[in-house]
Amino acid sequence: PILPTTMMCRLFLCLAVLLWAGVGAKNLEERKIQIMNESGAKVTIHWVNPNTKERILQTDPHLFNGASFNLNSYRTHHFEVRELPGARTGACAGEDRQCRTGYFTVNDNDDQVVFVRPGSGGEGFEMVHTDNKRIARESATELLSECQKKAIKAISDSDDLSPEGAKDAISSVVSCVEHSIAGELMKSSEEVSFQKSIRTKMGEMLENYTCADDELDTTKPEDTTIWVDRRKMNRHEVAIMIDRPASKVHVIEDFISEAECKAMEEAAAPLLHKATVADGKGGSEYSESRKAMQAGITVPWEKEEAGNHIAVLSRRVYDY
Repeated sequence: PILPTTMMCRLFLCLAVLLWAGVGAKNLEERKIQIMNESGAKVTIHWVNPNTKERILQTDPHLFNGASFNLNSYRTHHFEVRELPGARTGACAGEDRQCRTGYFTVNDNDDQVVFVRPGSGGEGFEMVHTDNKRIARESATELLSECQKKAIKAISDSDDLSPEGAKDAISSVVSCVEHSIAGELMKSSEEVSFQKSIRTKMGEMLENYTCADDELDTTKPEDTTIWVDRRKMNRHEVAIMIDRPASKVHVIEDFISEAECKAMEEAAAPLLHKATVADGKGGSEYSESRKAMQAGITVPWEKEEAGNHIAVLSRRVYDY
């Protein structure tokens, strides 16, 4: 079916924003943290305001033992984990039945996970804070330690202490490390393939659902703002649908005129072809799940001053 002109304009505009304006630089301050409650009790998590020291509750309202909580925060932010009294006893599991606490601070690294565990002697929580660098460091240490043990055993079992014997021992360590790294890379490759298949299946399910349900309500925006086109001094209402470090979708009212939309349609029509998706290797490939068509349009910048619709629209996209 032919989409209404307004809808086509919105689709073209969304594509134009992604291709020309980009999805935005990653907020280097923002971090995602997962908190795993292994303390044996219900807890609450509070952000500690660095200026007033006020505790701001983050959980809604608490985190059960054995449950996890995902938190979007920023590096250097400090948090307090506080135990709640038992519903039946009215007491906590700390020393002298006092409620235990623990603290952690968001660091610079990615993939941060904080484990809340009982502390020794019941004096407080043991906070185990892991991240991508720590996990990599521990994995490397474990790998080298295992290879070192094998090399020491080989030297101990051998009576050959000559330079050739030492050379063989070093070669065995290198071979052990290479073999271990190859195994880790294979595991990572398998995990990437598995995650890709899961995303593909989820995409197929979501696509079939949204396309079949014409009555589905439009997602409510996370926020709204006003953008002023400085060239024409026009004010545009902006609905911010998604605003993540690597994914941004903004709907701008009256951003594109009917004439500009028609110019884009006419320029794209003879170039339309089946859309591709990223193949995970820096290239692209066709996907059975994607039904869209795409086309690349060359912007005639030399005709901008003459009022060429595509050039004028492209400049507006850059301005935004």
